[in-house]
Amino acid sequence: MNIVTYKYKLRPTKAQASMFEQWIGTCRYVYNVAMEIKKTTYKKTGKNIGKYDLMKQLTDAKKEIDWLNNTHSQVLQNVLDRLDRSY
Repeated sequence: MNIVTYKYKLRPTKAQASMFEQWIGTCRYVYNVAMEIKKTTYKKTGKNIGKYDLMKQLTDAKKEIDWLNNTHSQVLQNVLDRLDRSY
């Protein structure tokens, strides 16, 4: 069985590149805030906060911080899932 792989190079427009940078920045922000919440919760209670509790907090944060809505919710949930698996 031969496996064929393809390699693609993206050439985004300036607008697309700007959008990608915004998405990455939003993901970084969500990751850092969630990590801080996990650390603080563990220090105070000795218990770990789960990804579903963080996702609930993300929903509330999206109501208060408008620019979080510029990134698809599943992308941000994936950030929390990856953090939960690595922590």
